[in-house]
Amino acid sequence: MYVELPGGVCSKKMLIDYFMYDRSILTGAVFKRLFWSHRIVGTTRQILSIMRGDFSNALGQEIARLASFSIPTLLIWGQHDKSIPVEIGLQFKAMLPGAEWHMLEKSGHLPQLEQAEYFNRAVLNFLTPPNDEGK
Repeated sequence: MYVELPGGVCSKKMLIDYFMYDRSILTGAVFKRLFWSHRIVGTTRQILSIMRGDFSNALGQEIARLASFSIPTLLIWGQHDKSIPVEIGLQFKAMLPGAEWHMLEKSGHLPQLEQAEYFNRAVLNFLTPPNDEGK
């Protein structure tokens, strides 16, 4: 059951149709948490501006810049992400030599919610330094 928020119906439909794979997790509490920032004046307008623009190209430029730093990078992607498709994620992976890549089969744009246990384990493993038993 979805909780109706004033002015949130359009955002809720977009979230369900465009960003979610597992729609069962979108409870009223989750929706409120995802859209809390929309209460800040100008946020919704800015997000729509980003979505209307050439976001993927701009993000690609930032990824290329990130590649110049040669730092460990973790990419976690939802296989059913309609907003930034897997093909773009794979292009980013190719731009970042040595990047660790995880594609979650049962996830859209929000793998941190849809596959939270796997997502959290991947992040913790990435952030945990290797065990140097020889020292």
